[in-house]
Amino acid sequence: MDTVTSLGGAEFKIDDWKIDVCYSGIQRCLNCPPGLAPATFSPRAVEELGNRKEGVQSWYFDMTMLEKY
Repeated sequence: MDTVTSLGGAEFKIDDWKIDVCYSGIQRCLNCPPGLAPATFSPRAVEELGNRKEGVQSWYFDMTMLEKY
């Protein structure tokens, strides 16, 4: 779920709605300086990432790299 423009301004029940991946940016609705991107992954999403048969072709949104970091 993309909550870049709405995190902090709208209700999100990520666990109740069974959302596997949710990300945001702090500069929009939260009105903070840009640079951070909060994200959350369900256990199911993390398991799927770990079971990939092929590597990620780009470092953009490579959550396996981010998890190791």
